[in-house]
Amino acid sequence: MDFSDPDPNLHDVVLVVEGQKFYCLRAILARHSEYFYSLFFKDFKEKDEKEVELKDPPNPEVFQEFLEIFHGDIPRNEELLEDVLILSGLWQCDLVTQRCVDYLKRDANMSLKAQFQLAMDCKLDELKKAILDDVMMSSELHDIVPDDIMTMDHQTMGMVLKRSLELQPAVRREDPRDRSPPPRFGDDLLRPHEMMERMERHYAGRRNDVRRRFRNYHNN
Repeated sequence: MDFSDPDPNLHDVVLVVEGQKFYCLRAILARHSEYFYSLFFKDFKEKDEKEVELKDPPNPEVFQEFLEIFHGDIPRNEELLEDVLILSGLWQCDLVTQRCVDYLKRDANMSLKAQFQLAMDCKLDELKKAILDDVMMSSELHDIVPDDIMTMDHQTMGMVLKRSLELQPAVRREDPRDRSPPPRFGDDLLRPHEMMERMERHYAGRRNDVRRRFRNYHNN
């Protein structure tokens, strides 16, 4: 997308980043950004200026990417995404933030670990939740969290802990009523292998009872 056209019919403000000019429309930027609305329509000196120099973008490439995403394009360079997300946060531009999040959830090539780190750095709770919801094994969860878990903020740590607990296998307490009675050797309805299985289940329960009573005796 080209923002270098100086046609006066197509722009009403020139935004300058490190000397490079971007020809834009105030109203379009202000509609989706509190920062640009204040800059162009409130009591700032830039309100009436034809050219405004922007200090926040680290370079023209990042601002170009921001403008392209703002105007509906998908991100082209994943290496610029973090800087674009930082800008959208500074400029209170939810439109760009959401488009970046949607792209990361759907089409991103970067690893889940890198995405999760990006979500933490830019406080993208929606992306963090989407990544954690897609994790199906504890080993996968271990792979995406930072090597130093103490670098996580409290909210993220809580989300990770919650997902970790959800991935743990359920531990079912034994109910004595579930135990089978001792098999009757004269029971013609039991095949040999069925009889052995019932005997093993029955005596396994008996062994567990003995261990439990032994522990209780020593604990008291």
